Amino acid sequence: IEKHRAPLRLQDLNAFLSSPDIEKYIISLSDTPREKTDAQRFLGQTERLRRKLGITDERFIRRS
Repeated sequence: IEKHRAPLRLQDLNAFLSSPDIEKYIISLSDTPREKTDAQRFLGQTERLRRKLGITDERFIRRS
């Protein structure tokens, strides 16, 4: 099982979740785009879960 992780500061989490500019918050650990790809996967999974559960709270709706 592979885990997809994108390092970022905890204080930036809310801004990361609501911003369309995810690269601004991701801490790059390598010269590859892996962190960005992992962050996009995470956001896609959270968006699917939000829709499945019917969450409409503005704090959880991603801005694109």
